[in-house]
Amino acid sequence: TNFIISNPVLVTDGQSLFVSSDFDRRLNVWTEIPDESGAHPDYAYELPEPPWDAALHDGRLALAGGKGVYIWFSLPLQGELPDLIIHDRIGSVEFKRLTGVAMDERYFYLLDGEASRLYVWEGIPDEQTDPLYVITVPAQGSRLFSDGRRLVLTASTNQESPINIY
Repeated sequence: TNFIISNPVLVTDGQSLFVSSDFDRRLNVWTEIPDESGAHPDYAYELPEPPWDAALHDGRLALAGGKGVYIWFSLPLQGELPDLIIHDRIGSVEFKRLTGVAMDERYFYLLDGEASRLYVWEGIPDEQTDPLYVITVPAQGSRLFSDGRRLVLTASTNQESPINIY
């Protein structure tokens, strides 16, 4: 009732705020960035899979976690449901435990932390599209970010290389 968020992952376009939580299995949306603590979100989504990571690029929002991917082709500022929901697999890739998602002008990235694999597609894939690249990454990779030139992967249990930049 008080919208306390456990394990938050925050993304913003500079005007709106999107906070996902794997623990709560939720996405909270503020159509304007709050200017006080305890502000209730404008929209709250309960998701079947816990969203572990979030990515926002060029008006698109993606969440990934467990065996699910949720994608909005435009920001959900009026309570819209995801435009694309993918469970269990994309093309020949069967998800074990998704822990990272990123996107930029050209690529869409998913990190399967349990499989230690980073999957790269050109554009947002549909359920039938095989990845362009499959990259073996450090064990238990946990989050992704892309600025269009670099891809950053954080690894929660690999103390020798906790941050990898591609």
